[in-house]
Amino acid sequence: MQILDAHKRVVCNIVWEVYKKAVLSRPAVPGKNCDYLDTEGNALARFDSKRLVLHRDLPEPMRTLIVASPVAFDLEDGA
Repeated sequence: MQILDAHKRVVCNIVWEVYKKAVLSRPAVPGKNCDYLDTEGNALARFDSKRLVLHRDLPEPMRTLIVASPVAFDLEDGA
């Protein structure tokens, strides 16, 4: 998953933990935790279920998009 800015440029990549690995005909089940990585693979932030931790100061619009993303995750899940 990626976060894009208004110009459709990649701001960062989101890598979700796997809760359950794929087995035979059942697909993998994504976990509730994820890491935010810049385009070079460096850690920017971590989301642990309900808590977002930024690893360093981030420039705009990256900061706002990352901080707002957990709200989008909840809306996507039907919260």
